[in-house]
Amino acid sequence: MLVLVAGATGAVGTELVRELMARHHRVRGLSRHASNIADEAVQADATATDLTGVCRGVDVVISALGASVSPNASEKRSYDAVDYVGNSRLLTEAKQAGVKRFIYISVHVEDGYRNTGYIAAHERFVDELRSSGIAYTVIRPTGIFSAFAEILDFARKGPVPVLGDGQAKSNPVHEADVALAAINALESGPAAISIGGPDVLTRRQIAEEVFRALGKKPRILSMPVGVFGLLTKLMSIGSPRKKQLFEFVKAVAVTDCLAPSLGRERLADYLRRKA
Repeated sequence: MLVLVAGATGAVGTELVRELMARHHRVRGLSRHASNIADEAVQADATATDLTGVCRGVDVVISALGASVSPNASEKRSYDAVDYVGNSRLLTEAKQAGVKRFIYISVHVEDGYRNTGYIAAHERFVDELRSSGIAYTVIRPTGIFSAFAEILDFARKGPVPVLGDGQAKSNPVHEADVALAAINALESGPAAISIGGPDVLTRRQIAEEVFRALGKKPRILSMPVGVFGLLTKLMSIGSPRKKQLFEFVKAVAVTDCLAPSLGRERLADYLRRKA
């Protein structure tokens, strides 16, 4: 197949390209950043660049396109302006090009954080994809391992903050496992696949794993949710994306986020490699 991977240089996108090529598919990589990792490379901003022809001859689109969840990212636009707009424009082009199937890397949703702007941007596109007429699958991972890598930097410098009592549970999943779930749905699959990793951990246990990977004694700073909310209001002035990100972080940190344990890679192993 000729597969278009959108967001080809991101954490999940890189794994998608690598595995697709290992399986001898042809890959067209779409990214804002120049890259030669795929058979064909298209450097474009899906939210603004003319996408005419980007899906020509493509059998399947896999989109891992979306704004970063790093608080250090320079992007200021809201998740709606990036995640929804970029994917919506790509879907329009896919329909015009006669693409057979569209696979979207979204996010696993629980009621405790369902009404955040971050989730709303993803779900707005999912609704559009459902009504598009194209065969589709939505991949819904819990927290992806790479989102936790930045906590290593916190732990190197001092204590790691944990919101509330730190007892909310999650089973984060490796981006390679997410990519495999998408690739296994290339030809057919259910409308949605929720995927988590093999280990169910509390937020406090995740922080402890970070220190363990560094060979350091855990230093946990318990932070009341209200205090975090006040701090992040100040930190997100002038940045709609940060405002939505911190809103999401505040809600998900105190909500169980659990999906079927379809992933194989373990967070502790990943953190040790990153450390």
